[in-house]
Amino acid sequence: MGSDGKSTALVFGATGYTGSAVVQHWAKVGNVVAHVRPDSRKLAEHVAHFVHLGARVERVPWEAAALGELVQRTTP
Repeated sequence: MGSDGKSTALVFGATGYTGSAVVQHWAKVGNVVAHVRPDSRKLAEHVAHFVHLGARVERVPWEAAALGELVQRTTP
């Protein structure tokens, strides 16, 4: 849970059609962390969109150690 007592969702695949909809939903009802790969070709566009929705954006490579650290840090 976040510091505000709401659940936190961590969305992998946030830049896809379904993932983006999940981020949009969670931004309305709780805390959401949108995972975006730092090598995404539309990185700036995705980050701006998710920040506008009220999501926290994490730019983390699609590598096991980095993703594991992200999960530990965000405690979804």
